[in-house]
Amino acid sequence: MPFPLFDEYAKLFAQAGVDLFMVGGTSRDYLLGKEIRDVDFVSASTPEETLKILGEGNDRFAKYGTITLKKGDTAIDFMTFREEGGYTDSRHPTQIRFITDMERDSYRRDFTINAIYIGRDYQIHDFHGGMADLEAGLSVSSAILGNGLRKTPFGSCGANASPEDWALPSKRKPRKPWMNSVLC
Repeated sequence: MPFPLFDEYAKLFAQAGVDLFMVGGTSRDYLLGKEIRDVDFVSASTPEETLKILGEGNDRFAKYGTITLKKGDTAIDFMTFREEGGYTDSRHPTQIRFITDMERDSYRRDFTINAIYIGRDYQIHDFHGGMADLEAGLSVSSAILGNGLRKTPFGSCGANASPEDWALPSKRKPRKPWMNSVLC
C-alpha cells in the first residue's frame, strides 16, 4: 500500500542522491494500516542539506537534526541520523552528533517498534526485532535498565499487565550487549 506523501519526498531526496526513510510512529502506523498523523522521515542528510533539498522549512530544531515542513495541515519532520547523550531530563539530549549510519541511529529510538525504518522501495530495516514485537502486539522499550526484556500489550505501558507479565523476562537477547529493553 503506497504512502503518497512519503513517495513524493523520497523521490525528491533520491534526486539529490539521498535515501529517505519512514521511521517512528510513521512506519509503525503505516505497517498497522492506521492513519498516519505523526509524520517522521529520516536520512543521512544534515539539516542544512535537508533545507537545500526541500527549498523551505522551519529550522527551529535544526540543532537536534530536525527540519519541519508544513504541507497543508500536515507537519512533516525531516530528521538527520544521529547519536545523542548527556540528558538533563528524559527527553532532551545535551550532546548530539549527526551520523550517516541508520543502525547506529536506531539505538536512540524509544521503542523497538519505533526503530523500524522503511525505505523508498518499502523495504523494511529492523535492527531490534520491532517487526516481531509489532506482530505480537507488544510495545517494547529500548531503555537501558539492565534487568532483561519485559513485554506488555500496546498502549498499556504496564497499566493492564499482570504481575506475571512484569516478572518474566523475555528469552530474546538484545543485539548489542549493552542494550537491554523493558516496557515503557
